[in-house]
Amino acid sequence: MTTHFAVHFAVEPSTNCVKAVSYRWEVRKMILPRGVAQPAELTKHINALAPLPAGVVNFRYTVDNDWSGDPAIFFWITLSDEAARRAVLAQTSRRIMDLITQQLDPVGQWGLIPYFNFRSQSEQASLKEEVFG
Repeated sequence: MTTHFAVHFAVEPSTNCVKAVSYRWEVRKMILPRGVAQPAELTKHINALAPLPAGVVNFRYTVDNDWSGDPAIFFWITLSDEAARRAVLAQTSRRIMDLITQQLDPVGQWGLIPYFNFRSQSEQASLKEEVFG
C-alpha cells in the first residue's frame, strides 16, 4: 500500500498570499508485476524452457529493477566458444532471445522488461564473474 497526500494551493488575489484550497489523503494498492509477486511460478516457467539451444553452457537470471526503476529480468548466458564466434554470434543470440521472448513472454505474462547478456566460455573463465556462473 502506498499513501499519497495532495494539497492544492491558490493565490488570494486581494492579499497576494498563498493558501491551501483543498487537500486529500489517498491510500493506493501497489501493483507488483507477476514476475515479482510469483517468483516460484516464474522459476517453474523458466525451467520449462529446457533444453536450451545448442551452444548454451550456462544460463542464469535475476529479477531486479533496471536503470530507470522499472521491473526487469536480466538473463546471463554463457555460450560455448564455438557458439560465440563472431561469424555466428548474432544468429546464436537471436535464437536464444527469440526462444525466451516467445515461450516465456517476459513483458506480457510477467510484467518484466528482458535484458540479455552473453559471454563466451573462455571470456567467463578469464573474468570469473559469479553472475555468469
